Amino acid sequence: MGPDMCVRKLVLCPDGLIAAIVGREHFAKVALCTLECFSWSLGADDKWRWYEDLIYYEGKLYAITNSGEPLAFDVGYENTGEPKISAVETVIEGCGYVGVGVMNYLVKSRSGALLMVNRNTEGGRSAYAFEVYKADLRSSGSQWGQVTALGGDEALFVGRLGSWDVRADREGLEGYQISFLDDMVGMWF
Repeated sequence: MGPDMCVRKLVLCPDGLIAAIVGREHFAKVALCTLECFSWSLGADDKWRWYEDLIYYEGKLYAITNSGEPLAFDVGYENTGEPKISAVETVIEGCGYVGVGVMNYLVKSRSGALLMVNRNTEGGRSAYAFEVYKADLRSSGSQWGQVTALGGDEALFVGRLGSWDVRADREGLEGYQISFLDDMVGMWF
């Protein structure tokens, strides 16, 4: 990783794997390292893209692009123990959730589903509108399905640094809410 690259998102995975979105401006890649071999490696199979979020979900790394396209990364290891991206796969084709002032976030729901929160600010800083989608990754034709309502005891917190689905009634919050954290629209390094 070059000295002029910045870290956009950092994800700690099981077994000491660390993944990050790194790059400059809108051009980024997924980089990997471990606590044992603290040397960053960029995926050769990973093209420079405009990544907006990264999550470890069900044994794989998933990233979402600015167009709402989710990608799955298979992680392998060199003989030296250094992690490497062994494959990059588009999980859902033709999502098309893009526009000025749009930001996509990935969050694992309490029920175990992978959600995408699509935030539209129409050029401002506050959320003007949002949509939530649930990934159906188990079928042969994987797709996003729109979520029309959160569970009555669910509250989503989403942001550049991390996203969570919490049980609202346990935390003293109201359900059916989405809160946007520490965020500016877009990916600026």
